[in-house]
Amino acid sequence: MKPRKFAAISAMVGLAAGPMARAETLFGTEHLAPFLAELRALKTGSATHDAIITVWGDSHTAADGWTSVVRSELQGRFGSGGRGFVSLGKPWKSHGQKQVSFSNGPGCEGHTLLDREPDPEGAYGIGGSYVLCRGKRASVSTTFRDSVDAVAVHLGGGPAGGVAEVLLDGTLGGTRNLHMTVPGVLTWVLQVPAGTREITVRSRDGSPFRAYGISAHRHETGVVVDALGVNGTRAENLERIDELHLLRAVAQRKPSLVVFAYGTNEASDDGDLSLYADRLGRVIEKVRRGQPLASCLLVGPPDRSERVGDHWETMTRILAIAQVQRRVAQRSGCAFFDTLEAIGGPGTIEAWSQEDPPRAQRDHVHYTWAGYTTWGQALSDALLVALDADAAHPLAHPPSQ
Repeated sequence: MKPRKFAAISAMVGLAAGPMARAETLFGTEHLAPFLAELRALKTGSATHDAIITVWGDSHTAADGWTSVVRSELQGRFGSGGRGFVSLGKPWKSHGQKQVSFSNGPGCEGHTLLDREPDPEGAYGIGGSYVLCRGKRASVSTTFRDSVDAVAVHLGGGPAGGVAEVLLDGTLGGTRNLHMTVPGVLTWVLQVPAGTREITVRSRDGSPFRAYGISAHRHETGVVVDALGVNGTRAENLERIDELHLLRAVAQRKPSLVVFAYGTNEASDDGDLSLYADRLGRVIEKVRRGQPLASCLLVGPPDRSERVGDHWETMTRILAIAQVQRRVAQRSGCAFFDTLEAIGGPGTIEAWSQEDPPRAQRDHVHYTWAGYTTWGQALSDALLVALDADAAHPLAHPPSQ
């Protein structure tokens, strides 16, 4: 048996028929070389760890729309390493993702980096959100549609930390003391019984605790896609997370590919685009310091339109933002995926909103699941085209560990 990865045994799926992506939508593919090398290792069965794709983004990402398609496509070809990092409990009222459900018990409230009163320590976890629980009845739960083999529960501890207990499908699975001299994040790794789907954490003694999330994995190596979106966010909001706190979280997660998918909300702003470029560059640099060997990808915003007289037009600023992101990606050592071009160019969201069934919602900002499927498929195809092109010129050094 091969070495375990959380630990793991290899189980690979070969490439299916060639993708149909237009190569001109993905730029700077040389910056994806380490990640593509990891996909090749998964394909050949020589990988010893998962290829983790960690995506930070806005509501498009938070809903796990296009990311769920990328997950499905890549896991179908290179094996599934599991569902990845998700919230533990519900960090905001409308939060939901594909194949996972979230709930908060009495005494638990969600927080994000967009809270009016910011966290004084900037301790928002890797995803920019957490659920704070107080009281003996306080509990948070996350339920997976598919069973998991191993989970890492990420909880906040500190001087006031008490004892937390975990329930696996309603059965006590263990306890953990959350007392720490200084506030920090405690990672509790659990091998769970076969068929386990619901993970619940609650306080045994009524002491408060923070639930940052769950990393869910399988014993087989494969692709993992983390969708770490927060509704309404801009890339610059990641600067609200304490730098050391974020760096530790990213270093522990060890992503193979870091992805930034912002721009839709920035299209409503009217600030200087050069200042936007500077802020975006700082955010990318900040996250990448946590895992310098990871490949990097900026995913540009999709189409967004505004009412002009009696008709809808693509926002001029969304086009400018895509251009700025491409330049920032180039100077930051990242690839850039032109989502707007890949899904059809300006005017797409208005055309899709008129379809039956529609691929875009009538707010001319968000998409339906059908629209997100088109987006995710286009990006998946582009990555597979890049993999084919890179195969003849593999990276000189091995994949990041």
